[in-house]
Amino acid sequence: MLLGARQRSEGKSQESKCPDVVRMTGDYVSLAGLKLFQIEKQPGDDGGVQSWGTGMTFVTRLRGCTPNPFARGTSVNYELAQYGPVELTVHDVSGRLVRRLESGPRQRGFHGVRWDGTDGRGHAVPAGVYFVRFSAGGKVSTGRVTLVR
Repeated sequence: MLLGARQRSEGKSQESKCPDVVRMTGDYVSLAGLKLFQIEKQPGDDGGVQSWGTGMTFVTRLRGCTPNPFARGTSVNYELAQYGPVELTVHDVSGRLVRRLESGPRQRGFHGVRWDGTDGRGHAVPAGVYFVRFSAGGKVSTGRVTLVR
């Protein structure tokens, strides 16, 4: 029940004892005092989309690989501002495709894909520098990762 609502009890009208449940202010929407999301864009906003209920802003970007350098496997981390197609590939220093890690639509939010240092056929690739290419939401970026054996 919203603040100021009246309820009828045995024909009598009385003020609700239920507190303010949903309140909109200039900057935030809150539910029972819990900030759900920011309403207005702030200066310096880089086009991210805020997630309902978390107050977090997601930006479409490649976040990097951890650990780097790696010997047994690395997590390739990225973030999406909204649902959409993602292409995540690993290339050697000559630009040849080594492995396709992700291809297809993904949900908004944080994602991590494990690369174990193998090619598309499951064969171990030699130690060296590799490039991770991330493409999503009209943005393309590349990160470097080093495999040590």
